[in-house]
Amino acid sequence: MLDIAVCDDEITFFNYRLRPVIRKVLLETNTDAKIRYFSDGNKLIERFNRREPSDIVFLDIDMPSVSGKTVAKKLREIDSAFFLAFVTSYPDEVFSTIPYNIRSFISKSQSDEEIASEIKRIIFEYRKARPEYAWLSVYKNNKRVNVKIVLDNIMYFYCVNREVYVKTSFEDLKLADSKYTDIVHKFSEKGFFEICRGYIVNIRRIQVVRNSDIELDGGEILPLSRGKSRELMSEISMLIVAGSE
Repeated sequence: MLDIAVCDDEITFFNYRLRPVIRKVLLETNTDAKIRYFSDGNKLIERFNRREPSDIVFLDIDMPSVSGKTVAKKLREIDSAFFLAFVTSYPDEVFSTIPYNIRSFISKSQSDEEIASEIKRIIFEYRKARPEYAWLSVYKNNKRVNVKIVLDNIMYFYCVNREVYVKTSFEDLKLADSKYTDIVHKFSEKGFFEICRGYIVNIRRIQVVRNSDIELDGGEILPLSRGKSRELMSEISMLIVAGSE
């Protein structure tokens, strides 16, 4: 079942336009979904903080208590996996929403048919690309928080002075109360490979394998333990075969 959140302070727009359109699309696409409504962005943030994120979020940009962009920024810090669509009465805002990794920009001036078409596209894309993710307890701004990270966005985990860190496509984060051996055990089953002591890498992010090091898709080079090159190449081959099935 899909979890769809709508955050908009305009209850009239939600009740008489957006909700009926969403329900129509769900019926037409034979999609089972729960629609949740929030008139205050802070309530939506609280829900994400409780590890109750939505799959698809329709977010109004202009709200009085907290702006949609602020809400989007905080939600993205918790969860990089959900599909985000901005909804607004101001079409010119489209260019300012790019940093939030949006899937759609819906203008309230569009017809119901145009909005329905866009919602249908979002649902189909989510079904096709539904990402695998991991929940991690990390420190951010000296606070312990739970974050949901798309698995493909994790580059690698590494251990320094018994502290474990995760390097994502966007930042480095220190894990809270995680043992490196536990991370190796858990993520070895998710397409990660321990290239040397203290480093377990996402195989999908490896571009080049040499005798003594690897190169990731961002150009970073990490050491590869002696004798592990052949084993790593075997793991890469199995991952490719599994992905093609």
